[in-house]
Amino acid sequence: MKNNKSFMHVLFYTISCIVIHAFLLFGSLTAQAQYTVEEIPNPKENGQNYYVSNPNGILSSAAESEINQMAVEIEAKTKAEIAVVVVRDFEGDDDFAFAHRLFNTWGIGKKEANNGLLLFIGTDRHYYRFITGYGMEALLPDAYLKRVGESFLVPHFRNSDYDAGVIAAMQAIKQSLFAPDSVKELDSILKRNNSFWFKHAELLNKAGIILLIVLIVYLYLGWITKSVSGRVKIKKGLHPVVSGCGCFGILIFFSVFIFAFGFNNLEEVFKLKNLPIFLAILGSLILAMKYNQSRTLISDSYQDDESKSTALSKFSTRTLLIPLIAPLAFFDLFAVSKFRNKVKVRFIPPDESGQWKRINKDEISTKELTKYLNDGQRTEQKVNSKIFEFWKNTLSGKIQVNSFDGEEASSYEECPKCHFFTFHTPYVKTITAATYSSSGTGIEKQDCRNCRYEIELGKVTIPKKVRSSSSGSSGSSGSSGSSGSSGGSFGGGSSGGGGAGGRW
Repeated sequence: MKNNKSFMHVLFYTISCIVIHAFLLFGSLTAQAQYTVEEIPNPKENGQNYYVSNPNGILSSAAESEINQMAVEIEAKTKAEIAVVVVRDFEGDDDFAFAHRLFNTWGIGKKEANNGLLLFIGTDRHYYRFITGYGMEALLPDAYLKRVGESFLVPHFRNSDYDAGVIAAMQAIKQSLFAPDSVKELDSILKRNNSFWFKHAELLNKAGIILLIVLIVYLYLGWITKSVSGRVKIKKGLHPVVSGCGCFGILIFFSVFIFAFGFNNLEEVFKLKNLPIFLAILGSLILAMKYNQSRTLISDSYQDDESKSTALSKFSTRTLLIPLIAPLAFFDLFAVSKFRNKVKVRFIPPDESGQWKRINKDEISTKELTKYLNDGQRTEQKVNSKIFEFWKNTLSGKIQVNSFDGEEASSYEECPKCHFFTFHTPYVKTITAATYSSSGTGIEKQDCRNCRYEIELGKVTIPKKVRSSSSGSSGSSGSSGSSGSSGGSFGGGSSGGGGAGGRW
């Protein structure tokens, strides 16, 4: 019986020891868990004067305070931001990748200068790593940081004196940054990087590329136009840049109302970051206006429609891709295609003998050609109800005149008297003009512009004038703002991967 009690005591003691050791082991594993970037506490959450993250308590409170004080002095004098992170272990196998990601996650250093420095230490793995922002790489080169690590961190860390090692390294860095040349360099970097041109360099580069493309295409259109235009002197219209800017202004005017009242996101649309988009739209409109001007100039530089059709064909072929960046130019492209399809029937010879040569109107004066027309045909040509093509037989010298519908063909009929297409379709000739208070009277009639034959179709009443009505509406929109407070943060800097690291 006594032996049974002794056995039970031993068994209870053994189980108790196992349970206690299991709890101790679990607690030890929990305390030494690997940190992820997101789990490492940001010291700025405690305030702007905190620069040390020491979640495992590896550094003493006194050392932490001294390091924070040095970091405050460095930022006050040089505007540079320094962060020190000391943990037992971290997630992953690459200390550089972890520290670099932590640097960019926190945004150490001023955003406009990228003048940040991170010292990351993993004691269980015996790793240390410096990470520098772009603006610090010239002042704290990789080789210098390597010497700091090997001279101040490694000797103390080998004796597990982390306080002394970090403080000594910080003092060396502080001394280097406080050198007159370093202070001037940091101040110069901050001023330069804080300038409008540097802060928006990427944005302005995109804008510059867009403007360059627009300029090149604009000059190319001018060169193509000059190369295919005829000899006839033409009067230039409104400059494409002016008309393009005018269209852009109208577009902006209406878009203000659309985005302000339709989508309620006016401020988001009209931000500086959208400058390249606005320039692309403006450039597209200017190129479309230039394309339209080029088509018009080419058309007006020829009197002969076949020569005009050939020139426009060359122009549209050589500028086929331009409507892709200036979509409004598709209207001109379609207009060219429509014109060419319309006039091609006029250039078919009278027969298939091969003895006919069409007379080019750019090679012979209009006065010379009109002698082949009678009075009625001249009137048809004048009112543009008919267009005439002149063919010469190369063997007999005979001139044959073929007629085709002109631009105003729908406005004229064949005259019952002279039988030319100069009899205007019905229109109203005003006798008494209408006013806002009373209607007017008129006579509906038709007349021939060639032989002066006319007929009256009867009297008609002209409706009273109606005043245009306009209505206005007014609206108001408001915005509300909110303010809040939160812990501090680093300045938004970034690193390209500069720095140095090592082991002890």
